[in-house]
Amino acid sequence: MPFSIESYFPVHTDAEAANAGLSFTSSEVKNVVDLLSDTIPELAAKISDRGFSHESALLYDVMEFAEFPLVREDGKYLCMSVDFLLKKLTSGMHYVFLDQASTTSRERLRYFVFLGAVFEKYVDEILSRCLSRSSGTYSGLITPPNIKGKQASCCDAVWHSGDALVLFEIKAKHLDLGARVGNRERLDKKLEEIVFDSASQIDSTIKLFKDGKLPIGNADPAQVRRFFPIVITLDSLVMHPLAHMSITREMKERGLLQQEGTRPIQLMNVAELEHLEVGLERGLLLLHILAKKLDMDEWRGAPFQNFFLFQYPQAFKGAQNTHLLAVFNKLKDRAVGLLQERGARE
Repeated sequence: MPFSIESYFPVHTDAEAANAGLSFTSSEVKNVVDLLSDTIPELAAKISDRGFSHESALLYDVMEFAEFPLVREDGKYLCMSVDFLLKKLTSGMHYVFLDQASTTSRERLRYFVFLGAVFEKYVDEILSRCLSRSSGTYSGLITPPNIKGKQASCCDAVWHSGDALVLFEIKAKHLDLGARVGNRERLDKKLEEIVFDSASQIDSTIKLFKDGKLPIGNADPAQVRRFFPIVITLDSLVMHPLAHMSITREMKERGLLQQEGTRPIQLMNVAELEHLEVGLERGLLLLHILAKKLDMDEWRGAPFQNFFLFQYPQAFKGAQNTHLLAVFNKLKDRAVGLLQERGARE
């Protein structure tokens, strides 16, 4: 008896039914299907060739269903994991673009430059939006000053309020596989690129500001006594107490961010920044949030997401970023409308 998907799984629809009313060209469908799916015999061959066993499996192995979250059988597509499918279509695309078997080093560099510029602009838009409600002044993206014919090193953006500056450095770099699985050499390299390079740029910004070489709005260097360094990352990095202690110790040894009034550096990934916008929209104050986190020993090196939920549950628990939700719905409706319009024409 031939194998039938319906014998094992409740398959309610096929690709044709799912796309009813929409119009995708055959090449568009093929491009997506080739990226996301494989057949059962092909998947079985891949698993067999890799010599998979429960004993040899490692936590960081890329499993076949993560690489191909859709299984093709008799013209139908079975989603083995919605979570795998979502990750493949979002963060997974980063690694598709960086596949060394199908891209050149020049193409990968071009992609990195583009990714960094887009992420910088995205973070700037969030900061402009949520800090505009505050009593402080947001600088926008900073153009580094030229000093003695050379461009000075400084961070990406600054927010000034009263006697405080919050200094933002924006990083789109990702940890590679070696760093993620604990390879010390790779981890140290990525920490250097993401954390210590950011600290150096923020440190330089503070010095330039104090020396009067970098004006920041109407902030008076003589009046500013508190400095809050924050690194905003595209990668889903989170603070961890032991890692934060190690980073803080290394900062001291290098003489970075040791000026009077400078608080310990903080990592905030972009998801936490999007969540922060919710809290600020609900009336929380940025300086109060940062000062409270840094003043509490148990929270200083902890992830922002955990801090938000434990310290401000009424503002953050179950909350959605209304701006991003509206943008998503607008883009979704527009995409569906365009596809339906194209289908009607054809």
